[in-house]
Amino acid sequence: MRSNNGGSRSLIAVRDTGLSAADRLKDLADVQELIRILNLPHDLTSQLNPSVQSKFSELWDGVDQARRDRSVLTLKQWKTKPLPNPSEVGSSHSWSNT
Repeated sequence: MRSNNGGSRSLIAVRDTGLSAADRLKDLADVQELIRILNLPHDLTSQLNPSVQSKFSELWDGVDQARRDRSVLTLKQWKTKPLPNPSEVGSSHSWSNT
């Protein structure tokens, strides 16, 4: 997927006040969504206004941690799903994760 970091910087620049003002939680959530949906790289931090670099990095780290947590949870669920008894395996057995 091609990333448009120039456009992302512009969108984040619009949210600069939200990144530095404690009462603008919606702006912080919007930036988190931009990071998650656009898969913004951490090194974008250095291209932002210095007043928001620390907060952007913090938000990026949070999104990254959530991704890793979901991956581990999914892997644990997959590993802990009991395998069917071989005698039960047949055309009527479902291998879905339901």
